[in-house]
Amino acid sequence: MDTPTYVKPINETLFEGNEIDGFIIGEKIHDGGMAHIFSASKRGIDASIVLKIPKVGPQQPIESFIGFETELNVLSALTSPFVPIVFGSSDITETPYLALQRLSGHSLQELLNQGKIFSVDEVVDLGIQLATALDSIHNASVIHHDLKPDNVIIDEHSKLWLIDFGLAHHHFLPDLLTEQGQKGIGSAPYVAPETIFGIRDDARSDLFSAGVILYELLTGILPFEETHSLKGLKKRLWEIPLPPRKLRPETPPWLQEVILTCLEPKAIERLQSASQLRHFLKFPHSVYLTQRSAWVNAPSLKSQIFQYFKNIGYQPRLNAEKPKHNTSLHSILVALETEAFDAKEFAFLEHTVNDILRSHAHARVICISALTHLSDEIDASEIDSHSGQVRAHLAQLKNWSAALDCPAERVTCHVIITQDPAQKIVEFANSNEVNLIIIGASVTTRSLIPGKRSAMSTIVENARCSIMVAKPPH
Repeated sequence: MDTPTYVKPINETLFEGNEIDGFIIGEKIHDGGMAHIFSASKRGIDASIVLKIPKVGPQQPIESFIGFETELNVLSALTSPFVPIVFGSSDITETPYLALQRLSGHSLQELLNQGKIFSVDEVVDLGIQLATALDSIHNASVIHHDLKPDNVIIDEHSKLWLIDFGLAHHHFLPDLLTEQGQKGIGSAPYVAPETIFGIRDDARSDLFSAGVILYELLTGILPFEETHSLKGLKKRLWEIPLPPRKLRPETPPWLQEVILTCLEPKAIERLQSASQLRHFLKFPHSVYLTQRSAWVNAPSLKSQIFQYFKNIGYQPRLNAEKPKHNTSLHSILVALETEAFDAKEFAFLEHTVNDILRSHAHARVICISALTHLSDEIDASEIDSHSGQVRAHLAQLKNWSAALDCPAERVTCHVIITQDPAQKIVEFANSNEVNLIIIGASVTTRSLIPGKRSAMSTIVENARCSIMVAKPPH
């Protein structure tokens, strides 16, 4: 790698009528918050296709890259009859797109918006399909984390599909959201309590979201208030929703029992698997009925107070069986200064990391670039916008990491904006339980923060792992 990497603006290549990797781009069919959706076609593929393209430009959240790459990684590794087929893709280094099977039909949200009232039998049938779909992806090591009516499609044959895996977690792939210090909270009304606290490896979070969806389909309202504040979200640790039988008297007691069990704030007190949810919905006689199955009135003040004191101090935690200490080198963080590109240093860093990987074949690599300055975004073009600049630096990291002797699924890249790069490197390393930080020599020769002590001393004093300085020979 002899020169810095530059990337073309997305809108110069991704427009109606253009061809990308054999895909003919059609009309734009949806303009979401994080991505554009185009229709597409390709010779040799009879199915309808959509291209999902991340948004880049002024005022566009940089988090859209995380969601795009997460969905690309997860769907490329996921095979399920309830998830659209992936026909092709390209990451942000080239022309970013994800080519997916186009689904006919409507989302559950569209049906709700149209005023559809679901019968009890329809709710049960949809619940069985949703549980079956969740069981399928959970068995493939994937947790969706953004289940909501918008992301559940019912096609023309009444088959259920799950879409939008931008917040998903795969047990055997790097979690980009966790690495970048994001909690990956989905749509507020459907979020499980443990997700609010940053727990992303518990499949029972999807069961909570499924419970919210079934409650909404049955009653026409949400079980919890639609709030985006952390304080408001934490209320669901003790808030008791109205019993469905008060809002929909024909609701059978067993169905109320199942739904309210899914909505338990503590994961251990919910149904424990999607297959269990499917079984109870298919075989109602097997549901063990508790007192709540008979509730027909709003929760009393006494019961609300009891629930409050029972759960107010609850703090979800990672699996207690997770090892506290690692006995081998499993995670390497490499800090590269893409703001001050140095071809010799980048090449030496590559050789250094590859030497280590030869002795630790199962290690994963996290590449990070900490930007201290972005040029003004006022009247900026796409390529000069903040998100455009970050994309260019991210492309540099990806091109550099492509030469590493490490499978692509074990390499992740992050560009962060901070006025304290050294501290951010430490936070990244500590939060991701990194065993080794490798830094180019240039960061040891100067302080990255005017008037502060050297970046290296900050890293050495605060990181909970070994540090290596890769200094090219003169």
